[in-house]
Amino acid sequence: MPFRFTPSHRNQGLFPFRPDLTKGRIGILSSFLQTAFDQSSSDLAAWYSLADSAENQQVEFKCSESRGIYDVPATLSGHCEWLDFILDSRESLILNQPSPHYYGKILFIPGMRSAMALPMFSNKAVSDIVILNSRRENHFGHKNSTNLHLLGNICSNLLT
Repeated sequence: MPFRFTPSHRNQGLFPFRPDLTKGRIGILSSFLQTAFDQSSSDLAAWYSLADSAENQQVEFKCSESRGIYDVPATLSGHCEWLDFILDSRESLILNQPSPHYYGKILFIPGMRSAMALPMFSNKAVSDIVILNSRRENHFGHKNSTNLHLLGNICSNLLT
């Protein structure tokens, strides 16, 4: 009898990441966004891609796709403190309790209580950022963050 994924398996982190390789980079990131949104049970997920901004030296990311019932900002500029942190450190950012003093702008919607930003790498440079928000505090604890980091690493490896 073949194994079937049930809702309880999805909650255990066994939901398969099946990127659509026929659509290239867009298919990979779109599949990752959907998997991250489903697996983490987040309330909002957004994928931002590095935009071409040759006229000024400012880094800008444009929203390529989002999941959830909330609207997300169309662009992210390099003036965000949390975005500067990700670009400088090349690390994920997790905010498990809302605080205006510590990267509070990563919570896109009032009422969101925790957030996670995952940088995606292409040719060893940050090319995309996936942002997840949740209405629950401490939502991106050890289990969620570990699973999302693993998925993010797989996705980044497929992009290179």
